[in-house]
Amino acid sequence: MGLWKPIREQMEPIVDLLRPIPPVAWIPVAILWLGVSDSQQIFIIFIGAIFPILLNTIAGVLDLDPILKRAALMLGSNKKTLFLVMFKGALPS
Repeated sequence: MGLWKPIREQMEPIVDLLRPIPPVAWIPVAILWLGVSDSQQIFIIFIGAIFPILLNTIAGVLDLDPILKRAALMLGSNKKTLFLVMFKGALPS
């Protein structure tokens, strides 16, 4: 979402809709979908963790210095290498 603006524009309304719902409010939905099992607990932990991770990763990619991307492209990097450069630059976030 941080690399490709069209994907960010498509997914941002969904993320903004689901992010304010607290993880505790997902418990009844998880019970209906998954029953009372370990998968329900994993789902609740996933919902509680995914939004902070996602938003910090997007912010890290968007705040990345554009000189790093241009330097990697100038040195002849392919898409995989460019992704690794962007990943390492966004890792502190």
